[in-house]
Amino acid sequence: SFKMHNNYYVFRQLSVELEANIKGKELLSCFSQNRDELILSFAPEKQPFYIKASLRPEFSCLSFPNQFARTKSNSVDLFTDFIGKKVSQIRQFENERCFAINFESQRTLLFKMHGNRSNIIGFESDKVIELFRNSFPKDLELNLNELDRAIDQSKEAFLQYDGNYQKLFPTFGKLIKEYLNEISLTHKPLKEQWEIISLLNDDIKNPTKFYTILWKEEIHFSLLKIGEIIKEESSCLEGITQFYYTYSKENFIRKEKKRLTKLLEKQRNQALNYIKKSNRKLEEVLEKPGYNQLADIL
Repeated sequence: SFKMHNNYYVFRQLSVELEANIKGKELLSCFSQNRDELILSFAPEKQPFYIKASLRPEFSCLSFPNQFARTKSNSVDLFTDFIGKKVSQIRQFENERCFAINFESQRTLLFKMHGNRSNIIGFESDKVIELFRNSFPKDLELNLNELDRAIDQSKEAFLQYDGNYQKLFPTFGKLIKEYLNEISLTHKPLKEQWEIISLLNDDIKNPTKFYTILWKEEIHFSLLKIGEIIKEESSCLEGITQFYYTYSKENFIRKEKKRLTKLLEKQRNQALNYIKKSNRKLEEVLEKPGYNQLADIL
């Protein structure tokens, strides 16, 4: 199940902010120095704008750090055809977890943010020329003009589907679904259900704040003010970057905790086994006839 940071409604906002930041600017560098991580930097050279795409199978997320230090070793240049090209626009696809950076000379970088199948795909005209993650050969067949998903999201369609909102809004994702379960949406009359859904849809289409939240013991990025608010930003770029740092840090702590717990469990079991064995030996010694008894027998 994908989390809200890779959600159509988030990318709608992100695309707008991204365009404001990089339209007309040229791509200075595009490289990878960690597995499944791509860094893009855009002009000006003195203070570049960075996009960091971490597309690890267990956690894929974009972030926008203020600075980034490139290492001298194990760093490889990618999408070299795009270097020096200027950004003409950002294209957001409808009802889809994809957006594209369009460059001059009919070059396009598509960000396909599909959870553990996320990828960045380079196009020339409309032909795929390079994949960031080569483990998805199906991405070579992607067609930019087939990515928009038009969905009838009218009240009539909602009633036609008997209020099955997931048919109309497959883009809501897990967090919103859980939230709607919490407020027992499906137990309300259909008319009221539609009012809630359309209000919610308006809210997440025009958010003013972007939250990093704790919801059911998990850290999420959210456009809704639910759960326990950890961070709150008024920019989507800033919000998602804060979420990335918080989640990564939390995740690291969680993993460490798991590792140490495992280690302590192992040591505890070893100690228990040692005690068991020692007790057995002690019992054997106590059960054996003593020297005095042996002497008497003799």
